Amino acid sequence: MKINKIVVVLSLVMVTGFLFLLTGRSDASQVHYKITVSDETVKKGNEVMVSFDVTGENSMKSVDAYVYYDDSILEFISADKDVFTGTTGVLKLNGVFPEEVKKVSYELKFKALEVGQASIKVQEMNVGEAKEEISTVDNVSAIISVKENPSESKDATLQTLEVFPETLTPAFEKNVVSYEMTVDNETDDIVISAIPTDSESVVTVNGNENFKHGKNTVTITVTSLSGITKEYKIIVNKQ
Repeated sequence: MKINKIVVVLSLVMVTGFLFLLTGRSDASQVHYKITVSDETVKKGNEVMVSFDVTGENSMKSVDAYVYYDDSILEFISADKDVFTGTTGVLKLNGVFPEEVKKVSYELKFKALEVGQASIKVQEMNVGEAKEEISTVDNVSAIISVKENPSESKDATLQTLEVFPETLTPAFEKNVVSYEMTVDNETDDIVISAIPTDSESVVTVNGNENFKHGKNTVTITVTSLSGITKEYKIIVNKQ
């Protein structure tokens, strides 16, 4: 009968529609991700910028990810957006947008601490779309090569070393590190003029106070820009 055939057809349509409601949700749209560095080769002590862009086919309302970096070579300095938290070596990105966007960019600033190759990886990244779907982006990474900075002097010597009220024995030479001098029993410290060979080196003096009777050791430490140190010692004999 025609009526029975119509009922069967309508029943099949209703069942098919019901199954579509259960399983017919479409796959999340594609999300394109790009990571770039301001300079793939950077000198030790200099800074480098790492940028990454997230672009979605649909409007996005959030981006979550973890940024892993080699903290033995790189030091995280800052980010252009206040959406990063974390500890050394790992940064957590938690970006929520007040308005729907199709593209968002982030910039991270790092400082090169040591010579070597450092990797920066973005992993476990999820993009929340305005239509309530979640897109998972493949892991992406970049490599930064850190080279020795030739401008960093390794010279930790003194150019001149003078004392008052007495003189040094032997006479000062930059490669001689041990000296002696004698002061009277009224002297509690001495005047020291220590000028480094490299003007950017740092000079510190320890032990030049409250001399006791007998031998006192004054240590002059020179630290070069590259971190190398050299110590000069003066034995002060207080009579």
